[in-house]
Amino acid sequence: MKQRFSSYSTALLMLAIFIGAFVILNFLYINKVSNSIQVLSKASSLAGDKYHQLAEDVQDQKTRMSFAAHVMDIKNILDSDIRTTSYNTMDFAYLIAKESFDNNLDPLLVLAVIKTESSFRKMVVSHKGAIGLMQILPNTAQYVSDMNDHIELSHSNELFEPNTNIMIGINYLSYLVNKFENQKYAIIAYNMGPTGLIRKIKSGENPPERYYRTVMKHYQQILNQSGRA
Repeated sequence: MKQRFSSYSTALLMLAIFIGAFVILNFLYINKVSNSIQVLSKASSLAGDKYHQLAEDVQDQKTRMSFAAHVMDIKNILDSDIRTTSYNTMDFAYLIAKESFDNNLDPLLVLAVIKTESSFRKMVVSHKGAIGLMQILPNTAQYVSDMNDHIELSHSNELFEPNTNIMIGINYLSYLVNKFENQKYAIIAYNMGPTGLIRKIKSGENPPERYYRTVMKHYQQILNQSGRA
């Protein structure tokens, strides 16, 4: 009887050892698989991050190349006009391109507006009191300055400075494009004022298009000159 009990105990002990070993091995296997999954997941995540970073870098490179090309196009156009020799055309071109890109405007269209408004003469004043390259009225300039934290205007004489004038003019044109959701109306409003244009539209009259056609004519000339037509 003692011998049978001893054999039974030994069998139970062996079974317990076998079960224990199985549990330990199973735990180690699951832990290893879990670690492998985490490593693969991390590798996959890193690969995805690298892919997205690469895509962003390519896009950034394309944007930089497009920006640089526009700067050079604008500089070449300015250099071809003898009336722009009184200031640095590279700085001028860079400012037009940067402000235009920041405001989702075609810098060559902005250049066409400047040509139409002032023929690149920074000291010109209209009979209505519009000042400088983009022919900004002082009250309009103050309104745009108040709307934009990065634009500061303390005196209307600052509108004779190309940097200030262009920055305000481009931001104002962008404001009009957003307001009317129509590039043609925005250009017309730039010339006659948004209030006058709205009044025309509400009365059922056709807005005057002479200014718009002049801008578009200059725009086409600039596109041809830059090779982008």
